[in-house]
Amino acid sequence: MKFIPDYHKTQSILHKNCEAPRAYFIPYENREKAEKNRRDDSAYFISMCGEWSFRYYPSVSRIENFNEWGFDISGFDKINVPSNWQLAKGFPYDKPQYTNINYPFPLDPPFTPDDIPCGLYVRDFDFTKEQIRDSDIYINFEGVDSCFYMWINGELAMYSTVSHGTSEAKINDFLVEGVNRFKILVLKWCAGSYLEDQDKWRLSGIFREVYLLRRPKENIRDVFVKAEPIRNYAKGKMTAEIEMRGGGTVEWKLCDARGMKVAGGRQDINGEGVIETELDAPHLWSDEDPYLYTLYLYFNGEYLRFNVGFRKIMLYRGCVLINDATVKAKGVNRHEMDPENGYAVSEAHMLRDLHIMKAHNINMVRTSHYPDDPRFYDMCDRLGFYVVDEADIETHGFEVGGGNRARLSDDPEWEEAYMDRARRLVERDKNHPCVIMWSLGNESGYGCNQKAMSRAIRGRDASRLIHYEGGNTVQNNNVQDTENIDTESHMYPTPEYCAEYLRNKNYTLPLFLCEYCHAMGNGPGDLAAYWEIANKSPRFFGGCVWEFCDHAIKIGESRRRPKYAYGGDFGDKPNDGNFCVDGLVFPDRRIGTGMLEVRNVYSPLLFEKRSAGLVIRSRRYFTDTSDLQVNWKIEQDGKTVSSGSISPILQPGEEKLFPLDFPDGGCVYLDLTVVRRTATDYAQTGSVVSTSCIEISREYKLPEPAKEEPVAVKTALSPDLIAVSCGDLGFTFDKVSGSLTGIIRDGRMLISSAPKVTVWRAPTDNDRIVKGSWYNVGLDRLNYKCYVTKDEYNGAAKAVVSSLFSLGADSLAPAVRGRTTYTVSPDRTLEIRLEADIAESVYTLPRFGIQFAIPSPSEDISYFGYGPYESYADKRLACRMGVFETNEQDNFESYIRPQENGSHFGTLWVKLPGMTLRAADEKGFSFNISRFTPEDLTLAAHDWELKPREDAVINIDAAMSGIGSHSCGPELAERYRISQKHFDFKFIIFFD
Repeated sequence: MKFIPDYHKTQSILHKNCEAPRAYFIPYENREKAEKNRRDDSAYFISMCGEWSFRYYPSVSRIENFNEWGFDISGFDKINVPSNWQLAKGFPYDKPQYTNINYPFPLDPPFTPDDIPCGLYVRDFDFTKEQIRDSDIYINFEGVDSCFYMWINGELAMYSTVSHGTSEAKINDFLVEGVNRFKILVLKWCAGSYLEDQDKWRLSGIFREVYLLRRPKENIRDVFVKAEPIRNYAKGKMTAEIEMRGGGTVEWKLCDARGMKVAGGRQDINGEGVIETELDAPHLWSDEDPYLYTLYLYFNGEYLRFNVGFRKIMLYRGCVLINDATVKAKGVNRHEMDPENGYAVSEAHMLRDLHIMKAHNINMVRTSHYPDDPRFYDMCDRLGFYVVDEADIETHGFEVGGGNRARLSDDPEWEEAYMDRARRLVERDKNHPCVIMWSLGNESGYGCNQKAMSRAIRGRDASRLIHYEGGNTVQNNNVQDTENIDTESHMYPTPEYCAEYLRNKNYTLPLFLCEYCHAMGNGPGDLAAYWEIANKSPRFFGGCVWEFCDHAIKIGESRRRPKYAYGGDFGDKPNDGNFCVDGLVFPDRRIGTGMLEVRNVYSPLLFEKRSAGLVIRSRRYFTDTSDLQVNWKIEQDGKTVSSGSISPILQPGEEKLFPLDFPDGGCVYLDLTVVRRTATDYAQTGSVVSTSCIEISREYKLPEPAKEEPVAVKTALSPDLIAVSCGDLGFTFDKVSGSLTGIIRDGRMLISSAPKVTVWRAPTDNDRIVKGSWYNVGLDRLNYKCYVTKDEYNGAAKAVVSSLFSLGADSLAPAVRGRTTYTVSPDRTLEIRLEADIAESVYTLPRFGIQFAIPSPSEDISYFGYGPYESYADKRLACRMGVFETNEQDNFESYIRPQENGSHFGTLWVKLPGMTLRAADEKGFSFNISRFTPEDLTLAAHDWELKPREDAVINIDAAMSGIGSHSCGPELAERYRISQKHFDFKFIIFFD
């Protein structure tokens, strides 16, 4: 016997007994509560969140008749709403699954497997006769994955499909006085799941809040507030289009940000009507100055409130203009994901995310790839974010096996399913000034259904731009569809492509990178190149880094940090591994070095060194820089020679020269730190806005040896060893391998493993494509072969030990051939020189240098290089050149999947216990100290699997490959690759 309908099996039935979509608002019983706008305080708002009885069924086709009123739930489990059932404590139901492109079921639209897992939620609620008789009672589901049926007292009261949209139904006809039993059956998959193939954890259940609204029979059903400057910004016009259930007199009041009334009145509306008003010189809303007016509507005992932001969005000569300024989108993509609660993201969690973004100069959020919780937009209004609001549509998986992403997008039978998601997006969020673009979805090809969505959206709201990456020139036969799309949107193009697009006069749309610079693991490493172009071209609107946070699931604690799992860790198949761990912040919102890079490239100030001093230019468009202070210091050879502060009160786009004197000679750097002079909601006074480091000169000279009498260098030979002494220093070399096996001073061993040539680094996530070429030529498993070792000794002069070697793997020809030379001089120095030739078969190297170990130091070591964070050739915007202290624990960046980390680019010297390693020239070297070898990091799948070594591992690299974002983006820029075929590298050790 079938107990439920088959609505979930077809794309033609989307909702049953659901209200038409409307703007999000909560009615309040008085003005004071409406002003505070906390929905839980409203007497008309009844939360249905909390503990529900729950039963999980592996298949919807094999469940008992739960529709009967007397259905026994005494044996049910308990589950919290909102939540995802896969993340219930102990993971008793189903399993989390992470997949990027592949659908989690066979591709056969609109059909889904016969055995669809499902969860039944049951809870009783009491209603009085007066409540049912005197009020209209609406139930609201803000997010349910994937579809759901609801029964009240055994009668089917509602069906809806669209995971990230609001579904609302009037339920009076199903209620009785006293106890009412609500039964909600949520299916893991349905026909609508074909439109929800986003790159995300596949989780199910009631994941956003569920609540009742108790409203009078006659009420305001919907409101569309429009506010924009007119008459050359001398006036501001606000209109509120109101749809009523019934009719009557609506009282309204428009207040400024102080709560003072600036307009108001009463208007009789029957069915539909419009309230209009004009203001003189309205205070405009923007990301820099998110000034909000508030519209209050009162009718039949209800107070409604709406944010009102006067702003104008338009295209002009290929540029995006907001309030007539060619603004830049300094954005990120953001999935809604909590490491413990999955899709169930709390209001505090949302606010914390936005505070982190704002503190790091981010001004745009793309809601990838679905509409967010409706409360999120109120926060964006208040804090000042531009939002690309995206429809809950993605069909990426259709391209698997050479298929067509646009299979459903160009199928008219799916048009209504697409249109429904467009309507729910626009109608719910239309009153938020933060929304500047409607996005038609993501990675779904381009077809008749997107075009229908665009036409419908333009017909409803022409005040915003329409975005869709799938309609760009590359995917549209090099033709711009300016009728339906307003920006040329791309994912991960090269900077060179961006420059080429901007030069092409045939293209009229502004360039917007909806995804760029993949921030996976140790990344991204290619931010600066994009913004060098964007800062010069007003047509380059900007872009959104992929993405804000890592989406790993917390499964416990390990040492000092949580243990996180990613795709495949739950036995989920298919899966895409750790591709979900791709954010600027860690799952617990710990700030990653990638976020610090973003903070600096999105800085509100630009700096340029000139002969007369420092030029500071404002990158703001609406506000001055009186809230900022620039602290500066000039360092010469790692020591501060002068410092001060500047309060640059610059108007938007203005630049000024501030005189500074720079010393001559040596390594001179200007360090700049922008700090806040005033506190904000998201940052304290004195907190860092951005940092910058400008090289003035890099004239590096080795220090003179200690002014002591030269010490005779002596060599003693044995069958296996070469021993060299230089005063209280002793060196031992192995004749067979040519290795430096020991450095001893006054009986103290300074190294605990012999220096060895190394070209391997633990692949970063952004190495995931290029690492195949590394493995193919055996760079991960090279064996050292010494051909001959020679010692040279000429009395009291120098001792030179050299060896010829190769590095090869398996049956392959050697990848590296070279010579190492150790020279001990009477001035108590040791020069290590490494000459090598790289085989033509090696496309690029991960690194090239020398690795050894030292007994784990009991105190910090110091270095003069780019720090204090990890730094690479293309990832050092967050760093400055200076002298820093670190240790093998603090220097380690614990990425969820272990990988290369903690290197310091451009290092000129490193002070280790008993010795100082100095670069031979101004190029310097990359330096790293860790408790793990590259092989340790390569073999571990999770950070909590790593076991620290007793000794500290040191890497001194002549070259370290850049970071880039090739995990999803373009290949690493050539200038950051190690493609050279010959090396001649040396450094010198001075002994303390």
